[in-house]
Amino acid sequence: DKLLSVEEHWVEEGRREALELELAKPVKDRVEYKTGYAMGLNHGERFGAEFGFYLSILLFYKHLTNESEGVQSNSGKIETNVQKCIELIKNFPSNPEVENIEELREQIKARFKLVLSLLKIPPSVISSLNPNAGNDSSDNNTDPDLKNIQKVQNSISF
Repeated sequence: DKLLSVEEHWVEEGRREALELELAKPVKDRVEYKTGYAMGLNHGERFGAEFGFYLSILLFYKHLTNESEGVQSNSGKIETNVQKCIELIKNFPSNPEVENIEELREQIKARFKLVLSLLKIPPSVISSLNPNAGNDSSDNNTDPDLKNIQKVQNSISF
């Protein structure tokens, strides 16, 4: 019991010292700050890639309907929903602290799916074009988001 007690004492002492050293660092150098910063970069990158992909498809459609004589929009409903989706993307808040940010993201996804449906484009066609599709799956039991966060966290220097 005495040996166990001594070990526990030094483990606790080590934790206290580590915490004091960590708290003595400027905020930007702390592990939790770097982890949070890396996570923010990763999520922001994913949102940007997702919305950029949607926007490229929507703007390409608009280009085809506006510039090509052979392709005409057969429905004002399609045009309205394309424009609404573009506006939702353009007005997406850059501040991640907005309370309903996930709800806004879901609105964009739903509107984009509606446009695809109106255009009679199967979602599988679009997902095969999207380089970011399937990023939510695990690769050899390692979360790809975790890999990205660790990469960014290791490369952060202020």
